[in-house]
Amino acid sequence: MAGSRKVISFFLASPGDLIPERKIAKKVSDELNSMLSIKFNVHIELVGWEDTVSSAGRPQEIINRDLERCDIFIGLLWKRWGSSPDNEGKYESGFEEEFTIATNGFRRNKKPLISLFFKKIDSQALSDPGAQLQKVLDFRRKTIDEKAFLFQEFIGDQDFESLIRKCISNYVLDHVDIADPQPQATQTPKAETSEGQKAKDENTSFEYGPIQGKSANFIDSVLRRRGDASSRAKLEAFEVARLRLISSSLGDGQNDSSSIGVHDANLIYHNKNKCDFDNSELFSILLAGVKNLQHENIPLWYWLYHPSNKNISLNLLTLIVSDRNESSVASIIDMMTFADIDITTNDVLDRAAYINNWLGEKRSPSVRNSALRYLSRKGTQEDLQAVRKEIGENSSQTTALANEAYISIRLKNGIKSGLEAINELQPAVLSTEIIDSIFEGHSHISTEDLHETFKNRNKLVRAKALEVLSSRNLLSPQQIEIAQQDPEPNIRQLAVLASLAQGVTLSEEEAKAIIMKDVSKPTNDEDVAWARTKLEILSTLDSAELERKHHRLFPLEADAYIVLCRRKFDARRAELSENILDNFDKFTEAQLKSWAEVNSNDPESLIKQLDSIRSYLKIKFTREALSLMVEKKSKRDISTIRQALTSNSVKPTEEDFEYFYSHGEWHDTPLLVDLFKRAGATSNTSLLGMTTAPKGIMKLAVKTILKLGRDRIADILALECPNSIKSNLISSMRDKDFAGIGDDSIISLLKNESDEIRKHSALKCAKVLPKKKVKMLLDTYGDEERTYYNVIHWLDFGLYSPKEQVNSVCKKTFLL
Repeated sequence: MAGSRKVISFFLASPGDLIPERKIAKKVSDELNSMLSIKFNVHIELVGWEDTVSSAGRPQEIINRDLERCDIFIGLLWKRWGSSPDNEGKYESGFEEEFTIATNGFRRNKKPLISLFFKKIDSQALSDPGAQLQKVLDFRRKTIDEKAFLFQEFIGDQDFESLIRKCISNYVLDHVDIADPQPQATQTPKAETSEGQKAKDENTSFEYGPIQGKSANFIDSVLRRRGDASSRAKLEAFEVARLRLISSSLGDGQNDSSSIGVHDANLIYHNKNKCDFDNSELFSILLAGVKNLQHENIPLWYWLYHPSNKNISLNLLTLIVSDRNESSVASIIDMMTFADIDITTNDVLDRAAYINNWLGEKRSPSVRNSALRYLSRKGTQEDLQAVRKEIGENSSQTTALANEAYISIRLKNGIKSGLEAINELQPAVLSTEIIDSIFEGHSHISTEDLHETFKNRNKLVRAKALEVLSSRNLLSPQQIEIAQQDPEPNIRQLAVLASLAQGVTLSEEEAKAIIMKDVSKPTNDEDVAWARTKLEILSTLDSAELERKHHRLFPLEADAYIVLCRRKFDARRAELSENILDNFDKFTEAQLKSWAEVNSNDPESLIKQLDSIRSYLKIKFTREALSLMVEKKSKRDISTIRQALTSNSVKPTEEDFEYFYSHGEWHDTPLLVDLFKRAGATSNTSLLGMTTAPKGIMKLAVKTILKLGRDRIADILALECPNSIKSNLISSMRDKDFAGIGDDSIISLLKNESDEIRKHSALKCAKVLPKKKVKMLLDTYGDEERTYYNVIHWLDFGLYSPKEQVNSVCKKTFLL
């Protein structure tokens, strides 16, 4: 009725030992009323013995009458069962009588719904419960055994406040009209025609039914649909989907937790112009969307930003989604991070309410980690206390991200503040992104702070501090000596380089002994650190010493030879090129023969002993010589480099791609694709048995191919390459080039069998094309016989989300 508010009544039952919790429940209901009353045309009524005991008659009977008209029964129990409500002895407590009336009403009329909350009992009380507590424990055990009603346990006031807020708000939001939240002004009704009165009667005849409003009108229209003897009336597929949507909005705590399926949600979306949704339907399809957010297969954004949805935000949905859907809550927060979405607040639910909920002890580690990732990007100074509390929990599953969130927020106050946070927390793990953001601007870091940071627990932080101190020539001999004793090989290697920079002479043996704790049994990290240092040590030797070392050690290593070639590259270019193209075959054989004649009375036998490693040595020497040639970045060497890299035995490096970026041509792209594949084959294998190239090589490959094909967009799109390359070529090409692709070509990309290619293409459309063009593509694509749901999800995102959110997602998704 116009001008009236819907009243939703909650009955609060508890013995006398839960007075603080009753006050909290009253405070929460008042807060929710102030937030929801005007917006949703609803009034929340909290009913309890405080409101009725002063009336005439038997007090419990008056309380029971109030109970019978309520929508939800909320039962609270702790250590007391309560006292008998009268002298007849039928019930042992008022709570027992109230619970019995509620359960009988629910069995008869499905009303009131029943929610039970038990306050956690300490172990000392459990060891000797006494008569009152024993009755509570018996009731709880009976509730568990009968499995008729769900219950939740809470620990303290904050925990209870969160649970009761969710209990009340969930029910209210499920039973109010979101689509028309503002109350109508009362006015004198105008006279209506009989047809108008009939329509009004039809619209209001479902006012007190289980299905109301537009949902009821839709079902009524379905039931009135008539066929004939030869042809039954039928429903369209999207209408069947809508019936399922309505049914999914009707369940309560006694039903299976379910939501509309992916296919039905997409059917409804495709026919959204034919659907006039009620509040419960809109709310249900939003829940389906966020529950599938991680799968990117249900369009969400049209419904989220629909003009009739003025109140439900992504962050509010994190409080409403069932506790059994922690992965959905985590996905919502991750999407807020991804799209750079701010938390929306009101007078009741402020920012702290959301942060404290997300980081609450009842939340799973996945939700807390998602919240911490959000705070790393979007955190403010007022969030520091909550993050500090999470750090104090010292959870192995969340501490790393909690440290990063705290440091990231502090960094917003400047590099000095961020560095102070790092030295305060001493995090064992810290992302290179944060470390780089601090030390890239190291000119703003004082010498005193660098010396303090040099003592940090984190090995990457110590290494950065050591590098900066060395570049400023501020390392004392004592500090270098400390660094030489560091447990990390990388830092010991930096200490060696710092010594060399200060003019200290170190032999190979001395430098190796610093980097390797046990030269006879080096670790893999020590081998890597030594390989990076060895050429620096050799570079300090004169040419004569290098020649002697080369002839003495060549069968096992070519380092001295490479240093000699680097020193006189132009003079040795022809020789080096010949050896590379020959895979060092003739050179190795000649050197082996010369070495064997000097070191053995039976040179042929000695050479034969090296047969097993001969092939390995040639491959190693070829790669080292090729790296030197690539390092020089001369276009004169392109023919040699091209030919050498065609060999499958040569392991590609990032420097190879950088060389072709400078000197390559379009006909080199098949070689670049092959190098990319080979780089993936030499990297780690995933659990699924797939191999991927390192991100640095991926980025260089895409960047290089785009440069070489700058005016050949059609050729780039037709290029045969792995999907990971093709998707990034599409998203990383210039916006104006993508905008120039024809509609047919874009639709073809959106129908590609690769999830990666479709997602990058859809997001590129969202970023580059006008919304009118995106809508046309979405409509055209939706009418295709074969469509993919992730395309609809992302085109919907691009069409209905604010541009800054689209740009944020693209920036985090695209490689360049």
